[in-house]
Amino acid sequence: MFKFYLFGFMIPYIISLTVSVDRTLILGLCFTLCLFTQIFFFMFELVQLKEQRLAYFTDFYNVIDTSQFAIFFILFIWKMSTNFQSDTIPEIFMQGVLLYQCFYKCFYFIRIYDSMAFILTLLVNIIYEALPFAGFILCILFGFVKIYSLFKMGYEG
Repeated sequence: MFKFYLFGFMIPYIISLTVSVDRTLILGLCFTLCLFTQIFFFMFELVQLKEQRLAYFTDFYNVIDTSQFAIFFILFIWKMSTNFQSDTIPEIFMQGVLLYQCFYKCFYFIRIYDSMAFILTLLVNIIYEALPFAGFILCILFGFVKIYSLFKMGYEG
């Protein structure tokens, strides 16, 4: 399932974000492949919804899956109707939410498989250890920006 999601939705979706608007054939193929993958996964969600009824919405991952399908379907209709020529603020926002949900769902799949669970543990440990260094680098960058702005504009104070 993870590989199907990765190659059927995530990679084509990321490709569609990086491809020029002039290449409507590639964009159409990527979005169509993503749609078929989303429909495949949405069928599982419908089966779960039928079995669990309202309890289905108590699991956060089910809400993520359903909202991902709904947002992508709206984006698909929007992009196909405008032939990929528009980039409005709502479209950009939906694309950002979908990209976040893609990575979130990949972590969900990784969490399920015991053989891959070490990746999440490793990622959390790396982030935990790197945060002080990232804070230090951020402070240094702010300092360089301040020095650059003083030299560029002159000191007036």
